[in-house]
Amino acid sequence: MFVNQVSGLALSGIDISSGGAASGLMLTKYKLDDVVWQVYSGSFTIPAEGLHALVYYSLDKVQNSEAQRSQTIIVDNTPPVATIKLGAPRLEAFGLPVITPETLLTLTAVDPGTAGLTSGLKSVYYELIDANGNTSGTLNYIEPFRIPAQGTYLVRCWAVDNVGNIGNLAEMKLAVSALQNDALVVVDRLDMTGSADITGRVESMGVVELNGNPRILGDVYASSITLKGKAQITGIQAPVAAGFNPEPLDMAYIVARASAINNNTLVPAQYVRGGGLVASANMDLTLTTGTYYFNGIDLSGGCNVRIDGKVDILVAGDVKITGGSSLNADGASSGLNLVISTASELIFTGGGDLAAYVYAPYAELKLTGNALLGGHYFVKTAKVSGTGNILQSGEALPAAAPAPGGGPKTRAAAMPASNFGVLAGPDAAFRLGEVYVFPNPAKGTEAPVFHIETGIADSVKITIYTVSGRAAHEHTLTGLPAELDDGNGLSYAYEYTWSGHIPSGVYLYYIEAQKAGVKLKKTGKFAVVR
Repeated sequence: MFVNQVSGLALSGIDISSGGAASGLMLTKYKLDDVVWQVYSGSFTIPAEGLHALVYYSLDKVQNSEAQRSQTIIVDNTPPVATIKLGAPRLEAFGLPVITPETLLTLTAVDPGTAGLTSGLKSVYYELIDANGNTSGTLNYIEPFRIPAQGTYLVRCWAVDNVGNIGNLAEMKLAVSALQNDALVVVDRLDMTGSADITGRVESMGVVELNGNPRILGDVYASSITLKGKAQITGIQAPVAAGFNPEPLDMAYIVARASAINNNTLVPAQYVRGGGLVASANMDLTLTTGTYYFNGIDLSGGCNVRIDGKVDILVAGDVKITGGSSLNADGASSGLNLVISTASELIFTGGGDLAAYVYAPYAELKLTGNALLGGHYFVKTAKVSGTGNILQSGEALPAAAPAPGGGPKTRAAAMPASNFGVLAGPDAAFRLGEVYVFPNPAKGTEAPVFHIETGIADSVKITIYTVSGRAAHEHTLTGLPAELDDGNGLSYAYEYTWSGHIPSGVYLYYIEAQKAGVKLKKTGKFAVVR
């Protein structure tokens, strides 16, 4: 029998008649853990956790005694422990987990203690509280679930064991946003002119208007879509889904966190003016892992700001990248979260490049003049104009296509408009193409790179094992495949670099790509020589 420290134990007895006569019950005695006999006078509790032995018997009024009875009692006073686990896709910005409406949340719980002395789990419960304080109420957890409505939430969960012990609340603040699925999210209006391209999905609560020769190589969801001239949208055109949230991330939380904890002291003084990050004249700066808070960013004159590690930048002002300058141009867009907290401008012109996850719900994006943007962007309004501009969903900057006639591949800023081009967009068909690891073997300091061609997938999971079958590494890719040149011309593929300390040896890999419940699988092996 399992109980807890507040469970009342009660004993009762009756005097069974014999030949129609019974003297009646006089008393019941009991002893716990072979200590001293006590006369039972009412229900009692056992405070001490663990295994206990209860012995008891009753006497009638003429001293007839029944045979002693016994009961094993296990007292479980330890409450269960619940945890919240986020699936993929997800990212973290300024300490805030950001998931998509498709991301699964899994709640787990354990009833800690010695085997055989715990009552076991009965139920796990949870509650969702949105940014306005609205609550879902208490929900019984049955299986992993999603949060379809975008916004910021406090997720609470707790567990109850079989004797009624209630565990402490496990809490996680998180945001739900489609940012990771989209190339560009525009709250109010997107205007595209000239011959600019956007590769990936576009969403807007307002108007999307293309005029001239611009292209969106992907799906567009908006309240109004207008095409003029030779403008193209290669994917689906449909109304934006209900529940579009113009501010899914809690800006006040991000500002408070960056104000309280930042790494601005790591930035050399010559790059900081009036609280802003300013670089020009071919300056070269590296920002290392941490959080930075600037009043603005102004990069010009061919300067280059690199990102080393995972960096969060909060900007209370304009962001200008012009004159062949770049921010994180050589890095993965997921390595840089750029948040703009004010009604500002993001200006990219004259070959300005950026690879980042950008969240700027009050700002206007202006992309002109051979600018290249990689990553995912959330802005209030956007104007994309001129020639040679590309905004591409994914982990890297867009790649410029070689000029017709076999000329060398060059970046967009150096190419005439008539020679500039991009691929027609990732293949919407879900099928397995080339899958390989290069270099193979990876020697010295080389890192193995996984190249996976599947068309557009919801997710691509890479699991790496040692030859003994032990899991060595795991990573999940989401979003659109990147435009790549493997020496045989431009193509779209997912690529992932396994970095860090990798011991020498032969490794096996298992690739599983998923789309709408359909799975593609591929296995192989590669070697690392250090």
